[in-house]
Amino acid sequence: MSTYSPLKKLAALLAASGAQPDITPERLAPSTLYDLEYRVVVVAMAFQIHAASDKHSSQPRIQNRRLKLLQFIAMRPWLVSVIREWSLSRRDAQRSLDSEEGLRRGFISDAMHDDVIDFLVAGGALRRQESHVVSGTNSSVIFHLSSEAMERSLFQEELTALRELNSVVITNEMLEGW
Repeated sequence: MSTYSPLKKLAALLAASGAQPDITPERLAPSTLYDLEYRVVVVAMAFQIHAASDKHSSQPRIQNRRLKLLQFIAMRPWLVSVIREWSLSRRDAQRSLDSEEGLRRGFISDAMHDDVIDFLVAGGALRRQESHVVSGTNSSVIFHLSSEAMERSLFQEELTALRELNSVVITNEMLEGW
């Protein structure tokens, strides 16, 4: 008994039509973690939800490291409980070291986030301001992408994670490197 394969059936239909398919069902699909458009939308949602205006400026801004951590966790919603535990244990040095080591190493080494921010800065959607990321001259892009994703109920797990992170205390010490 052969197993039904929609890809093989599609390949047969394309071949019968004279098209030359190049389908390899055994090949792994690339990870969404390296998809620029996905990352831009997650950063946009994180910025819209977590950036705030400070007393010196009416422009929304967020620490770059905080944004980096937030988007890292949003793309891996199962880490919300890890960051929550890390936050709760931050006063207990031994317990804190046990819960945060892998998470810290992962988000600090996330080089693609830096590339996404560079892309958004180049497009004027964001701009760098010392250790912060601030809305840029073309910031409507960020708010449009984020609003559109929310209105269309896209990336619900990421959005839920970002909203849950509002209740987690993330200190500057947690954001520092090694």
